[in-house]
Amino acid sequence: MKITPGFLNLILPLKYFKACGNLSIMKKGIYVLLLFILMSCSRNEPRINSIFHQFNLQQNTELNKIEKKLSLFVQVQDEDGLSDIDSIYILNDQNDFFWTLKSDQWFMTQREGQDWIGSNSLVFPDNYDFSARNFRILCEDLSGAYAESSFTLSLPENINPSLVYPSVKFDSNSIKVISPVAEPMLWTYDLENNFVAYFPVPREGVNINTITSRKSSLREGFDYTLYYYSDEFKIGVLSGPYHFEANP
Repeated sequence: MKITPGFLNLILPLKYFKACGNLSIMKKGIYVLLLFILMSCSRNEPRINSIFHQFNLQQNTELNKIEKKLSLFVQVQDEDGLSDIDSIYILNDQNDFFWTLKSDQWFMTQREGQDWIGSNSLVFPDNYDFSARNFRILCEDLSGAYAESSFTLSLPENINPSLVYPSVKFDSNSIKVISPVAEPMLWTYDLENNFVAYFPVPREGVNINTITSRKSSLREGFDYTLYYYSDEFKIGVLSGPYHFEANP
């Protein structure tokens, strides 16, 4: 709340206090009243408690190219609840580049009983200069108050050409994944590209009914991406998107 020079006169004209004969007491009353008004105008500002970030490489099966991506999640505290959070901005000042995540673009996940919000789908532009690894995060609520934090992106020094991207093996009842790790993940999205859920994929695959039972909209068809984490390079490795069409 901004206090203008005429603010005290809006509370009560100064000539009234002169007529009372004890201006110092009246001034104290003004300050108390002003403090009360300022406190009533205060806002519950958000606070960023923790940040998770990870560099990913995705074999984009639609564009036939390798994309560099960022997974970014924040654990935010806001006395008015997470529904009060409006936007997350991820900025790299050296590249003059930023991403914006609105409340209808991120998804929420839980880790150790805490709610985290963010996205796995932040794509770096092809000409991005990765020598600039310092990022700022601004988390803004509906009132315009915001919290700020920062992180430094860790990147592998060398990606071995033998890096194996996961691939899919599909039959009529299940989706199987071929990957270097024992239990890769399958990330599912509805036909409006909203993230729905992730599923661990055992050797025998994950049943289609298991996927579609998670949310009714998936019965109409869904997109999915395959994922595993490379301990060797400390990055996420993905392929997709793939599409499952429901039987007519």
